[in-house]
Amino acid sequence: MREYYFNKDQDWTRIDRQSTLGRDLYVSMLGYSEDSGEANIKVDINPLVSWLWIGGIVMMIGGLIAIWPDRREERRLAARYERQARLHEV
Repeated sequence: MREYYFNKDQDWTRIDRQSTLGRDLYVSMLGYSEDSGEANIKVDINPLVSWLWIGGIVMMIGGLIAIWPDRREERRLAARYERQARLHEV
């Protein structure tokens, strides 16, 4: 859809977009000839873009789980350090 931007005295194109899990579809009109009635349309199909976002979110959640402190491991380390300290006291 071509629109006119009055403040800058120029035309601009509004891009239509449709997103699904399988693909993203972008459609824009590049030009229109009033004399011949022809329109130049650009169509971009980007497959699986949504899965990149989903994968990024899964990786972020996995990273948070991986760095989450483990209380059991902290207790085991504290007990080990305590045993080592007792051995060195003697």
